[in-house]
Amino acid sequence: LDDSTGALLFSRPSKTLGDELRKAEEERLAAIAESWTEKDYEENKAMNEALTAWQQSEDTPEQSATIPVLDLSEVSEEPDYPKTIEQKAGGITLLYHPLPTNGIVHINLYFNASGRSLEELEKISFLGSILGEIPTENYSVNELEKEIKKYLGRMELKLAVGSKKGRTESCTPMMTVRLSLLKENLSHAARLLQEILFRSDFSQLGNIRDIMVQESNDAKEAPVGAGHALAAAIAAAGYSAENAVMEATSGYSHIKWLGDFADHIDERLEGFAQGLKASIPQIFCRKALTAGYASTDEISLDELLAIFPEGKEPPAESSYKAELPKKSAYEIPAQIGFSAQAATLQALGEAYSGSMSVASQILSFGYLWNMVRVQGGAYGTGLRTGIKGSVYSYSFRDPTPAKSLEINKGLGDFLRGIAGSGEPLDKFIISTIAGTEPLRGVRAEAMLADSDWFSGFSREDIKRQRMEILGTTPADLEKCAGILDRFAEEAAVCLVANKALLEASPEFTVLK
Repeated sequence: LDDSTGALLFSRPSKTLGDELRKAEEERLAAIAESWTEKDYEENKAMNEALTAWQQSEDTPEQSATIPVLDLSEVSEEPDYPKTIEQKAGGITLLYHPLPTNGIVHINLYFNASGRSLEELEKISFLGSILGEIPTENYSVNELEKEIKKYLGRMELKLAVGSKKGRTESCTPMMTVRLSLLKENLSHAARLLQEILFRSDFSQLGNIRDIMVQESNDAKEAPVGAGHALAAAIAAAGYSAENAVMEATSGYSHIKWLGDFADHIDERLEGFAQGLKASIPQIFCRKALTAGYASTDEISLDELLAIFPEGKEPPAESSYKAELPKKSAYEIPAQIGFSAQAATLQALGEAYSGSMSVASQILSFGYLWNMVRVQGGAYGTGLRTGIKGSVYSYSFRDPTPAKSLEINKGLGDFLRGIAGSGEPLDKFIISTIAGTEPLRGVRAEAMLADSDWFSGFSREDIKRQRMEILGTTPADLEKCAGILDRFAEEAAVCLVANKALLEASPEFTVLK
């Protein structure tokens, strides 16, 4: 039952039925209450007090010793890493990942979109929402949906972005096409993808209008449920070209662009649609293409690759910058808020080490969990460090998001306390290693290997990261503590919260 409406959440019944159900439940609970004696109440109270005391008590060393613990020596030094075999087909680079796929082929097509402005990238990113959702020369939308399910199984089009390791001033935006299909359907997939990409009817402005209005509505509503993602995108935007593209196509600038477009949609729609149509042969061409695929055995993609025009070779990468205040805020209609602080290790004058990932693990579950979630009442929190050098903290569904940012000033001191305590680091190291190897499907394994190839990471780089994690010492944590002191003082911050919470933090610039 939904307490506010009395409706069954899974069936949307009438209000009358909801009222009847709520009344019946109230009567049932009242009958139970009337049947209880004073002794029943006292016993129940004592039971709950004992349970609360048990929950708040610390385990004795003897109790803790009964918990099975993996020994650090049992952790392999070799990373579980998918193999990539680089091939060539008609001048196109192919990245083959020999993985057990049970007859399914997972194909990822990457089309370099460098050389375009942030606003151009914003526009072409909507090809992923439109293509496949408008009619083509030979199919209605319903017919197209049936064909996609029949022959493609899975089809996703979206804008992605990658950058070379250690490089923050430039990146490579890419339009990606991801397919998962049975090997015997490759010919059908080639025909259908050609239909979708090159024969979609962009004169169907009514369909495109509906899609873009929905995109605008979704973009406005998303921060209410996932404001920490928006806060992180805004805070990180100024630190790298890759982050600038991500912010422009999924952050505040994305929301603002969509809102402005929706307000003037009738006058801009036709030009927008025709611009997208004209961009397709320029983007989806052989000169811009790198293809990756995962399959049990090597296969030929020649028929699929043949559908694309030759085109012109784009620049390898482009430079992008975002201009947002270092203390930003975004207002949402919600009772709670979100926060994020972000930077890159390069901006802090440091290089990534696996020890930073161990430090992040310790602080996420040892310090932030207690200070932000348990004491502060936030629903979630954490500190994340990436192999490319990204570092950010966040709070999720937070009643006091500005206070959570202040708590970051204690990151370094807490880490020094752990480093100087003499406590073994094994459990922290093992949990960090576990975080680098989440359970992934074959498709995700192939995508990860492709991403590393574009970034210039090799198996040796991943192994070096693993060895740095396994070899983390208290001295390494001391060094990380100094880095996090600078992070807390210098990194950009962002609040996503309601008006009252933002008014209580006037030092933040509210983005309109």
